[in-house]
Amino acid sequence: MCGIAGIVDFSGNEVKKLQLKAMCDTMSHRGPDNEGIYLSGSKVKAGLGHRRLSIIDLSEAGHQPMSNEDGKIWITLSGEIYNFQALRAALEKKGHRFKSYTDVEVVLHLYEDKGEDAIRDLWGMFAFAIWDENRQKLILGRDRIGKKPLLYSWANNKIVFASEFKALLKHPDINRDIDFQALHHYLTYLCIPAPLTAFRNIKKLPPASIIVCQNGKLELKKYWEPDFFKKIKITEDEAVTQLNALLEDAVKIRLTSDVPLGVLLSGGIDSACVTAFASRLKGKGVRTFSAGFKEDEFNELPYAGLTARDFATNHTQDYVEANDIEVLPKLVEHYGEPFGDSSALPTYYICKLAGQSVKVALNGDGGDEVFGGYRRYWANYLAENFMPLANFINRSPMRMLVNIFPDKPSGPNSTCNIRRFLDAAKLDRPCRYMRWIGFFSEDFKREIYTKDFNNKTNDFDSNILLKDLFLKAEGLDAIDAALYVDTMFGLQNDLVVKMDIASMANSLETRSPLLDHRLVEFSASLASKFKVRNNSLKYIFKKSLNGLVSDRILKRPKKGFAVPVDEWFRGCLKDYLVDIILSDRAFDRGYFNPDKLNRIAHLHMEGKENYGQHLWGLLMLELWHRRFIDA
Repeated sequence: MCGIAGIVDFSGNEVKKLQLKAMCDTMSHRGPDNEGIYLSGSKVKAGLGHRRLSIIDLSEAGHQPMSNEDGKIWITLSGEIYNFQALRAALEKKGHRFKSYTDVEVVLHLYEDKGEDAIRDLWGMFAFAIWDENRQKLILGRDRIGKKPLLYSWANNKIVFASEFKALLKHPDINRDIDFQALHHYLTYLCIPAPLTAFRNIKKLPPASIIVCQNGKLELKKYWEPDFFKKIKITEDEAVTQLNALLEDAVKIRLTSDVPLGVLLSGGIDSACVTAFASRLKGKGVRTFSAGFKEDEFNELPYAGLTARDFATNHTQDYVEANDIEVLPKLVEHYGEPFGDSSALPTYYICKLAGQSVKVALNGDGGDEVFGGYRRYWANYLAENFMPLANFINRSPMRMLVNIFPDKPSGPNSTCNIRRFLDAAKLDRPCRYMRWIGFFSEDFKREIYTKDFNNKTNDFDSNILLKDLFLKAEGLDAIDAALYVDTMFGLQNDLVVKMDIASMANSLETRSPLLDHRLVEFSASLASKFKVRNNSLKYIFKKSLNGLVSDRILKRPKKGFAVPVDEWFRGCLKDYLVDIILSDRAFDRGYFNPDKLNRIAHLHMEGKENYGQHLWGLLMLELWHRRFIDA
């Protein structure tokens, strides 16, 4: 796990070593163990930089950037290639010789053997840059799910790239002009979808993609996508057997490490699954780490403790409290653009806790998106199959009765969720799904924007992003269509981004067995009844864990890594919120109508409405401006 950076100037202008070093220095947390820089002397000037977090082969032989035998092909790579040993054995049979035991050198030789198609053979999480001196060609690549980030800026026949925004912004040619389209989408999703970023001149390399730069031209190519249309014929017992084998192998290959390793343990099924297989493979005493809240409704620590005791792990836990938001400016610094998922806060603290004892930690990320763990999947099915009933209720006195009952802030059976379902059931797939996963709707945004910001964003519609994905999913049933959209959108733009930044800010490498691409492909190939059945979420996944994970965990209602921001913004953080998002400084940016925003904030603080997540998103937006734009 590392940080990478580079500059390639096809006009032949010199790439300065000090410039590359300054970029790499901003990412010392991603690679505190070592630094390396390579500069080419060819007609096209190229420079690669690397910050190393040593995990596999701790010797100097693993130093990056790394070259092949004749020094004509160079690589800088962040991440881990989990099948590198099998790939190495196959390459050695072909005559390739290795000087280290690293996965990085395997990628280098695989490129020699297969060129750009080498990326299709890689299993893992990675972002890399390969400079091919012979062909005067740069290849940038990113893993299938997008677990490792790669940002770039292409202008004036030159490409500058890095793992983080701070590194790119160290380059004098990259300005901080804001992309208003990106901010418009951010308010809906509380994250900025690739390839956009908050900066107009910086883009994200999308997951499962490569960029090829040659002869002053840039070409973007996609190399993978899960196929939900091609279904396999399989019995339930066969599915359980195959899934168990895949789960065990996904955990096994992620246990390879030359440094201490642990597991991030929540109170849910997914991390319990990873802990179970890690304990089966390594025995008792696996290090586990948990973070929770003192607010009982949000606290998962008792359930994490159950799993820890079941598998006799060496367990460490801690609490996240409201005053822990003092770390928010630091989080903003690391994310580099607005990121409004409030669970980034506890994720940061659990990674900090783990990073004090280990350098590598497995987690349970992705189980809900891969196997069908969100209630909205079942709601999507009900909405499509019982739409006439929902429409009847909406037109009947029963709907008036639903409107009379007061809202509760959370819970699967709360009145607000019933109302939300009935409102969404009458819509088409994209609009319905937007109601369930979105925050500020298009109408809501237009209502709170100033006239000037409305004019700047009139041409943008955040709904289009989901509409395009649902169009590609046309022909799938309601459950598989939603799973496809979550895999290609929410998972890639929110979940993996959150974990990468939170972990690397603490110099911790995190690995996600449930996002193994073989598991993603296998689940996609199963009929949706294996994933969601009669309101039973993650059906086949839970069935495969029977006898391995306690029923107390398997059968408990899903809670997720929720943060009590609703309560915090009505209590101890009320003044802090007002001082930031309702300040003259914030309103002077010209985005929001002061009267409208004041009304929303006070409706929440007075307990009349629940806008906690919306307000958190606005808070992170303003803190980002203060760090990256005002500065």
